[in-house]
Amino acid sequence: MRRVIMIAAVAGLLIWPAGAASAAAGTQTVWKVQATPNPAGVLGSQLTGVSCPSAKACFAVGASSTSDQGNQPLAEHWNGTAWAIQHAVKPKTSEDTDLEAISCPTVSNCTAVGFYTNTSGSNLALAEHWNGSAWSVQRIPTPSSVLAGNPFKLLGVSCAAAHSCVTVGFYFDPSLDGNVIVAEHWNGKRWAIQNIVTPPGSASTFMQGVSCSAAARCTAVGSYTNASGLGVTLAEVWNGTSWAIQDTPSPAGATEGSALIGVSCPSAADCTTAGSSTDGSGNTTTLAEQWNGSAWTIQSTPNESSGAPVHNDLWGVSCAAADSCSATGYFTNSSVLLRPLAEHWNGTSWVVEDAPDPSGRHGSSLQGGVSCSSPSKCTAVGWSQNKSGTSFTLAERR
Repeated sequence: MRRVIMIAAVAGLLIWPAGAASAAAGTQTVWKVQATPNPAGVLGSQLTGVSCPSAKACFAVGASSTSDQGNQPLAEHWNGTAWAIQHAVKPKTSEDTDLEAISCPTVSNCTAVGFYTNTSGSNLALAEHWNGSAWSVQRIPTPSSVLAGNPFKLLGVSCAAAHSCVTVGFYFDPSLDGNVIVAEHWNGKRWAIQNIVTPPGSASTFMQGVSCSAAARCTAVGSYTNASGLGVTLAEVWNGTSWAIQDTPSPAGATEGSALIGVSCPSAADCTTAGSSTDGSGNTTTLAEQWNGSAWTIQSTPNESSGAPVHNDLWGVSCAAADSCSATGYFTNSSVLLRPLAEHWNGTSWVVEDAPDPSGRHGSSLQGGVSCSSPSKCTAVGWSQNKSGTSFTLAERR
């Protein structure tokens, strides 16, 4: 699955102002580290989702871990000057609680999704709402086919408006020995399960990202295991009435599988999705695909990994315009340490941008996604760690 809480006490945030040249991209300046708070007394923290409704307002969510209470939900807010912790609530019957993704159409309206473990040991989906002053838990229905004790998790959310959100995820079906994808819709009053389509012949499906350019136009991405046992890319579109599978190519050399994780759609005729693919030698490389209104095509993306085998992953993408997208994730260096990975689409090609580790860190990852309020203002989140394995929340701003 996605991320595992390690150990932490302090956090760092990287800010990237637009401007002069960087060594990696040649067109941008280097990102700067900015301090961010962590809850007192925690053993570890990380940020797993971010949404920026304006240049001076970002909201990030994730989780922090404690020795006696397991994972606790974490929410932070950027007001243009500093980051501050918000009081993210958890269900009354919860043990471990994780927030995975967030979408904010305005500074006073955010929806975050994730999952929690109840006192009976079952993993259940979670949705929370920010009204400008406080977070509150929303009731989200569980599919009738979800059996007690089997995971039901929400991993992506997108709100085209305050009264219209779509969230996606999966639950485990022991009769199939695999995952089944789930989509739900918020109409301003309640969440309702949607009839999302399962690919024919699939053994297991996984949906991670969703982007809604309008209330009646959403695109969700993920992957599924086909009849040959190979993981292949998956994209589906919501037209306001029903979901339909779109034809997404997988790289020819991806003999060990491909997956799409993040997606961003500035309009119905323009979407970009990001993920990774793995070949028979275990080399994992970045993957990006673009929707032009009629078809998905693979784009050429650079890779930074210098290990053996190489490992490059894109976990999030945000497009402020058709000719400006930022994608983030991580790569492994020659010492097999994780390093932040940031790439930018300028309308013609993808280029790697310079995103260094915070000072004193032993490894970092931008696995929490990215949000761009404009072509020159983007924020990405994830985590970093020191040599002893202590983890720290991490964010980067463009």
